[in-house]
Amino acid sequence: MQVAGKRVLLTGANGGLGEAAASALATRGAKLVLSGRSQSALDALIEKLPGEGHSAIVADLAVPGAATQLVEQALAVGPIDVCVANAGLPGGGSMVDLTPQAIADVVRVNFEAPLMMAQAVVPSMVERGSGQIIFVASVAGKFALPGSTLYSGTKAGLRTASWALRTEMSSRGVGVTAITPGFIREAGMFVKRGGTTPWFVRTRTPAQFADAVIKSIEHNPGEIVLAPLTLRAIANLALSAPGLIARLLGRSKAARRGT
Repeated sequence: MQVAGKRVLLTGANGGLGEAAASALATRGAKLVLSGRSQSALDALIEKLPGEGHSAIVADLAVPGAATQLVEQALAVGPIDVCVANAGLPGGGSMVDLTPQAIADVVRVNFEAPLMMAQAVVPSMVERGSGQIIFVASVAGKFALPGSTLYSGTKAGLRTASWALRTEMSSRGVGVTAITPGFIREAGMFVKRGGTTPWFVRTRTPAQFADAVIKSIEHNPGEIVLAPLTLRAIANLALSAPGLIARLLGRSKAARRGT
């Protein structure tokens, strides 16, 4: 699918990764429907984007029903060719310390909302025989660290859901791609939380994330893992030997505490 002339719904547009994706899409001639929680921030972003015909819809995806309503509002104006579910919440911290509301919010934004958006947009895409759905997951869905139970769980679920939906849509003209970033510098949750990586783990940039969004639309890969080889290897080991990784992480944590 060519990007030029396509109408793209992008959630999480107010964040650094969303802004990078919006800029790349607009530069290539897409018409954007940007969604986020701040009208003023969305308006400011639209002012900076090249091209015309961009619009904004304010939505808090932690609110029940907001994801479906967002798609319905966008469809009321015109067809959606591409749906990019980029919005997410960190959900960091020990599971025993999280409030029930925090758990509900993260599950809804990170997992439920993308699925509800896909369910709402798929019928019109199938009718046209064309469309692309992009779920933004995370390497944390493959390689979980202590304190990331909730975030990792939702991202792992989203990756798996994308694969299943891809098989359902493969004969109907609708593509489905999971973008699975590792550590992104300059923007995103990793930066907001003041994260640091081991010396041997390299980061990626918001521009590389934006390139992955473009590649997803143009080539419909099943998954794009936006992470260096070292992190991919660790993540793959974690998937095949989760018990081993858990023991290593436990020993590392104990060593840092001097126990």
